[in-house]
Amino acid sequence: MTCEQQLDRALAYFTDEDHKSSYEILNGTGTVMFSAPHAVLQTRNGSSKAAERYTGILCKLLNEEYKYPVIYKTRHLHDDANFDSISDYREALCRYVKRNQIQYVIDLHQLRPSREMDICIGTGDGKNISGHEDLVEIAKTCLNEQGIRNITVDDPYKAERPNTVCATVANSCEVPALQLEINSNLLQQGSDRYCLSGVLQALHIFASRLNAKP
Repeated sequence: MTCEQQLDRALAYFTDEDHKSSYEILNGTGTVMFSAPHAVLQTRNGSSKAAERYTGILCKLLNEEYKYPVIYKTRHLHDDANFDSISDYREALCRYVKRNQIQYVIDLHQLRPSREMDICIGTGDGKNISGHEDLVEIAKTCLNEQGIRNITVDDPYKAERPNTVCATVANSCEVPALQLEINSNLLQQGSDRYCLSGVLQALHIFASRLNAKP
């Protein structure tokens, strides 16, 4: 299957509104798990927010190509797994982390194309990474190697609120969790900044280096 066919199949998956479950977990190997809580439409405080489908696509590709465990939203239940006080998505993620000795969680989101930065790394002002400040530098290096250099930390998004995926994982599972906000221009075909394959490779290299950490 070509890369274009993989993308088309994944995009069709996340536009299908008939999934029975509101999320899906795909098993994998290693100590790094990827998450995409906004892969489908969300509702926050009564207002709908656009789906960040390419985060789900990245999760599926990371599992298919490299066998990382992943979780992503599949069905809109008028909820927001990265905001609501109670979330079956976050509960399922934490169960998986604890049962499978996951040591790092990388939570994927999309930035609006109008944002200047390519990537925003959210650490909750360091609270979500459990003292592992080197994770940010490793992530930056992996992104830089793929030509992605306009990177901010905790600006404009920190993932500091207690009901975010990262804060929940850090507090409940006591493992480091990074939020990566990826500019949609890097993911959507037709953009002059399009480099989805580079983003995918950077995420793979980042996770492989975390897996190799003692």
